[in-house]
Parts: sequence; structure tokens; C-alpha cells
Amino acid sequence: IVTAASPLRPITAYGRSKVVAERHVAAFAQDLPVTTLRPPGVYGPRDTDFLTLFQAASKGLSLLAGRPTKRYSLIHSEDLAQAFVAAARSPVTRGEAYLVAHPEVVTLAEKVASAEAAVGRRSRRIALPESLMLLVGTCADLVSQWTGRSSVLGSERMRELVAEDWVCSVAPFQAATGWRPTRDIETGFRETVAWYRREGLLR
Repeated sequence: IVTAASPLRPITAYGRSKVVAERHVAAFAQDLPVTTLRPPGVYGPRDTDFLTLFQAASKGLSLLAGRPTKRYSLIHSEDLAQAFVAAARSPVTRGEAYLVAHPEVVTLAEKVASAEAAVGRRSRRIALPESLMLLVGTCADLVSQWTGRSSVLGSERMRELVAEDWVCSVAPFQAATGWRPTRDIETGFRETVAWYRREGLLR
């Protein structure tokens, strides 16, 4: 389980850019009321990073990225927005960094099952070897270099998918602010699917 005191070990360029941004912001902490929040996987209305998960479930075929027992911390976008409000209002968060997520930890298999429940369909689940996913990522990078078009299957995305557990401790932030999320994964996934369907992104 990762805490705010854990070493920062980003595995992608996106993650490294977040570390650089935190350091730049920290330089102003003496003059500005700075608080850093680090969310894990964020889903919800207006997010499309999780769209492929629901599209796969709705088509009846879900691909599991590695071990089905891998664990994740997640947070609904509206709960995250309320976390920012709570951090801004708290008198004790200035100059601190916190991890913020729903305290419920879900496995990869549970995440897929919740997606199936949200779309109303069971899917056939196929576990993909992590070595195969990394190979796909490398091939996608080569195609992107050749065509000049980026791919959602690139090596950076694959490194995120095959990484070990993405689990964080939210107790310090809850203790500092009193914040509590209001949406578990079942509720949050249903809201997300409803928004996708209203926007024509999901049948």
C-alpha cells in the first residue's frame, strides 16, 4: 500500500511530469496555501479513460491485463472534486501531500464484474499475459512512429496496465479533512455507464 511518504516511482512520462509539477508547486509553498492531492484511477461522467472497459463488457468480451487478483484503489470524479474542496477548507492541509481514493480496494476481476453489472451483461473474460501486452505496446509504438498517430495501446499505457497493485492509503486525508467518498464502485460505475449512454458513447 502506497502512502504519501512512499518514494515517488513513476513508470510513465505522464507520471514523471506529475512529479516535476509537484516540485515546481512546492517551490511556492511558503507564499501560497499549497496542498497536493494524488488520486489513483479516476472514473465517472466526462471521463473516457475507463470507456474501453465498459465497451468491452457491453460486447461480451473482457480482456484482463495480467493477474485477476491485482488490486486497485479508484475514485469517482465527483468524489474527487469534493476532496479538493475539503482540502481547500481544511486548516491543517497546507503544505502537505495526500493520496485520495475510495477506501474500498477492488481486484481486477472485481472491477470487470462491476463493469459487467453496470452494463447489464456478463462477458467472457480472457486473461492476457503481461509479456504479450508489453510486446503489443512496443509494436504500437512502432506503428505510431511510422504513421505519426498516437495509439492508446502504446508501451506507456501497457506499462500502467501490467504494473503491480495500485493501492493507496487514504486514512491521513480523511483524518485531516473529515472527507468521505459517497460512491462505491457499483454506484459509481452505474452513473458512469448512464452518462456514456446519454452521450452516445455506449450502447
